[in-house]
Amino acid sequence: MNKILIAGIAGGVVFFFLGWLVYGIIMMDFMSANAGPAASMQKQVPDMFHLVIANLAWGFLYAIVLGKWSSGLSIAQGTMRGALLALMVALFIDLTMYATTTMFTMECMLADIVAMTVIGAIGGAAVTWVLGMKKSGA
Repeated sequence: MNKILIAGIAGGVVFFFLGWLVYGIIMMDFMSANAGPAASMQKQVPDMFHLVIANLAWGFLYAIVLGKWSSGLSIAQGTMRGALLALMVALFIDLTMYATTTMFTMECMLADIVAMTVIGAIGGAAVTWVLGMKKSGA
């Protein structure tokens, strides 16, 4: 249980900073230029408290799933499983949002799915690495 807690926190931190890097810097102009009409409802300044909680939840989901998926995952396996998990969640969320709102254009939706998959792969590697760490002196 301790490893899940530590891996969940580590995953949350990785997801938070990767989200900032990918969405806040690398893809910011693209996402703004390709957003749908409802995207103007975006807050000027994000609510950081809830954003941190969301990323921690994502980290704990990864820690629980990757910790239970199979024991002794290699980092490469964690990367692939993290990418698959993110791809499935991104497909669910983005396709639902595209089908029911005007927040995304097709280009924005597809870019978001790719970005989430990459972030999920890196987050999966980080969580798997933490889960595989041995206690010192053990």
